[in-house]
Amino acid sequence: MLFKGFFRAFLMVALAALSAEQVNAGVLYDNLAQPSGGSDTVSSIGSGYGPLADSFSTDASGAFLSHVTLSLQSNVAHPVSGGNFIVSLLSDAGGATSPGSFLTVLGSMSDSQLSTSLQNYDFALSTPYQLSPNTRYWIQISSGSGGDTSAEWSYSSNASGTGITGEYFANSGGSYSISDPDYTPYQMAVFTSAAPVVPEPSAIVLAAIGVVGLGAGRAIRHRRAS
Repeated sequence: MLFKGFFRAFLMVALAALSAEQVNAGVLYDNLAQPSGGSDTVSSIGSGYGPLADSFSTDASGAFLSHVTLSLQSNVAHPVSGGNFIVSLLSDAGGATSPGSFLTVLGSMSDSQLSTSLQNYDFALSTPYQLSPNTRYWIQISSGSGGDTSAEWSYSSNASGTGITGEYFANSGGSYSISDPDYTPYQMAVFTSAAPVVPEPSAIVLAAIGVVGLGAGRAIRHRRAS
């Protein structure tokens, strides 16, 4: 019994070592609690400002993007039959500090799913997207396959919130620094998820020894029983 207990305990320790530490889940950007200062139309047709985008940045540890929440509504003055929109992750265009290359789609939505008043809508990735350390990215909303949308994205009445300092927003007019008091960002929250760290070789060895040891213990008990 003592032998059995020893190896079970050993195996538990070894497997715990294999359960890699996890990168803390958290929030990279969030200004959803701030009052809305108005909203811009996502459409690029007519008086629309689209596509629209907000930037956010990672720190030295990087992150795994899991989902974003956006404050949106439907523009009743710009109804679109069959309209829809796409939410995408883009890189930064480097020295231009503007939306760059397409990286991945976070989700899409039909205009018919939007309320005519501002609501928060969540767009989640089925697999978290690994973000590089100390890097700026953009969340962009653009018209979908229908070519037009009635969606509007709320912008904040101020530049307060988590991860806002030093960031930018962009629309058809260009890119704008939030450090300018005349400009405020679109409203969103950017969430990261926990992701396993690759286990150290020593942890793998411990787990292997534990499994072998437990098997040996069972073999010894079997021989004694015989």
